[in-house]
Amino acid sequence: MDVNLPRDKTTGNPRGFAFLMYEDQRSTVLAVDNLNGANVLGKTLRVDHVKNYKQPKVKGGDGEWEEPEEQSLNARPEMIIDGGHASDSDASSVISIDPEDPMRDYILAQRKEEKALKKSKKSKKSKKSKTSKKRRGDDDKR
Repeated sequence: MDVNLPRDKTTGNPRGFAFLMYEDQRSTVLAVDNLNGANVLGKTLRVDHVKNYKQPKVKGGDGEWEEPEEQSLNARPEMIIDGGHASDSDASSVISIDPEDPMRDYILAQRKEEKALKKSKKSKKSKKSKTSKKRRGDDDKR
């Protein structure tokens, strides 16, 4: 997500509107649907799509204003990875969950349950294949 809050050049005060750029179209549509008409600090938000959004220019090394080389997503929350007893697959699943998400613990518990079920199914399958191989071996001896 990229946040651009234009300010008045003379006073430096916010001009009363902002531009938000989301990573994907679905998030953008959800933001427009959910935020349009919402009250924040006594003010009603009006949210709409912009046809051609251009990110603000940045100052280069020589002090000149330049177009950014790649899109900037300046408001993305920093992901925190616990360095504890988690395996590599657990760490990759934690990366996709926002640490400030109120449902984070529930989602992690669900993922652990799913992994446990998958492991138990795999162990049952491997036991079945071993017993069937033994049976086939017994049939060959007859």
